[in-house]
Amino acid sequence: MNIGSLLTVKGLAYWIMDNGYWDRDSIKLCTDNFSLKKVKLLTQVLLSNFGLVATIHKRISDNKSLC
Repeated sequence: MNIGSLLTVKGLAYWIMDNGYWDRDSIKLCTDNFSLKKVKLLTQVLLSNFGLVATIHKRISDNKSLC
């Protein structure tokens, strides 16, 4: 619950490189094991700490399983 005080620019960069990907004009962060409540918290932290506007999407891979 204290991600806001722990997530740094460097930490976000590592997260993107490790578990994120580029999709057209945006970066997607995989949060498969996060609850919806925690993903909502993350979107607030990204906005307040880094000025990044984040939206929540559910991605389905080509084989129709959740990714």
